[in-house]
Amino acid sequence: MLVFWIWMIIDCIENQRLSSKQMLYWFLVVAFLPCVGSLIYFFTARRR
Repeated sequence: MLVFWIWMIIDCIENQRLSSKQMLYWFLVVAFLPCVGSLIYFFTARRR
């Protein structure tokens, strides 16, 4: 789970499809809600 969490943080920072506000929002969600936030980001905002 730790590797998945780190992967989602890196993906959030590198995702060019997100605006700067969206990137900050997703980074905070993933950082402060590691398990749930990472899964939500993976299924909703991650680039395809």
